Amino acid sequence: MPIAATTLYEAEARELLERVGDGAVDMVFLSPPFENPAAPDFSTRVREFARVIEQSHRVLSDRGSLFYFSDPGIAGPIRVILDHIFGKQNFRAEYVWMRTNLNRQLRHDTILFYGKTDAATENQVRRALREAERRYFVSAEDERGPFRKSSLEAPLERPNLCFPWRGYMPGPGRSWRYTLENLEKLFSEGRILMPAGKGRPALKQYLVDAESAGLPLGTVWDDIPVERGCGKVAAGHIPLKLAERIALIGSRPGDLVLDPYAGQGVMLEHFPLNHGHIRQRRRSSRTRQG
Repeated sequence: MPIAATTLYEAEARELLERVGDGAVDMVFLSPPFENPAAPDFSTRVREFARVIEQSHRVLSDRGSLFYFSDPGIAGPIRVILDHIFGKQNFRAEYVWMRTNLNRQLRHDTILFYGKTDAATENQVRRALREAERRYFVSAEDERGPFRKSSLEAPLERPNLCFPWRGYMPGPGRSWRYTLENLEKLFSEGRILMPAGKGRPALKQYLVDAESAGLPLGTVWDDIPVERGCGKVAAGHIPLKLAERIALIGSRPGDLVLDPYAGQGVMLEHFPLNHGHIRQRRRSSRTRQG
């Protein structure tokens, strides 16, 4: 069955997936209802999730990716299923979203990320510096602005990077982080601070560069709060900003994205919006549990 762009289908998740052609979509986002492991029908529900995961693997293209949004209490058995269907070698990351609700109660949810193959989309997304991180750059300043000093040496000995440079050698058991060519380039650009007396040369890491490039996201996300106006936050609530981040990591402009559970509509809401370089070039296909 062809999947239309930006469309909401009314069907059970597995039933719809079974009607989708092989390799037809580029990203699958699974956010099934959170289950209580102590419930009598828990094992039955897990088997159903396994069938949905199996169908999700089939409909993904070779560069497709899957994100499974899970309660941490059942993330373990779900990961075993994902390892079996996708292969352990195609596990990409386990993200932890720290969410604080309006009562300042701290909880977390788990997001498991798998690729269909080695060619799966995995974009490197970076975040803005926080105010506390900006303060690391106030130790010194020159005409370019504030910077912090960072070692030019790596804490391991690599023979090809152990050489004299401007009267200095790496310390015992250490080596330079850069080749001779790159050290000279950094020096000519004024990005290396030479000691006036005793000491070691240091790399200048400028605040302006860090602000422009941002920092790697990491796997623990504590910078996306629960959305205001949600009242009492239900288990499994997904803010729009969280959906946006997942989409940025696992899809490209023009990709077809399938959310078989569509419990909250966040993917459908995200993709038609104008989000910088994403704009409206991506497409989203959604289903809703009947």
